[in-house]
Amino acid sequence: AHTLEFIELYRQLPSTWKVKSKIYGDRNVKALAYEQLVKKWRELYPDATRDTVTRRINGLRCNYRKEMKKVELSMRSGASAEKVYKPLLYYYKEISFLYDSEVQAEGISSMDMEEAQTTDDIVAAISNPQPDSDNQ
Repeated sequence: AHTLEFIELYRQLPSTWKVKSKIYGDRNVKALAYEQLVKKWRELYPDATRDTVTRRINGLRCNYRKEMKKVELSMRSGASAEKVYKPLLYYYKEISFLYDSEVQAEGISSMDMEEAQTTDDIVAAISNPQPDSDNQ
C-alpha cells in the first residue's frame, strides 16, 4: 500500500520525472517535490533522505522498464493478444505514466539492437529510430 501511495505522489510531481515539462528544470520546484517524497517515505522509513528516495525511484523505474521490455518483446514477436506477456509487477499499471519518458530515454531501444542480425540491420535500426510518441 505504501509503495502505491508513493507512486501516486510521484506521479503528481512531474518536476521529478517529466523531462519535457517546463518545471522539470526548475531546481526550486524539484527540491520541494523531493521534500514531499521524502516526507512520504519517512512514514515507513524514518531515516529516509533524498538519496534514499532517489534510489527507491530508480529501483521502481528499473523494474518497470524490465517488465515493459518483456511486454514489447512479446508484442514484436507476433504473439496473439492472449499470448502477449502479462506484467507480473504489482505496480505496473500505476507506474505506467512513465511510459513515454522511458521510451524517449532509450532512444534506440536495446531490443532493436538485439533483434539486429547484421551490420546492415544495426545501421537501419540507428537510422530509423522508433517515432516519438510524446508530441505534447
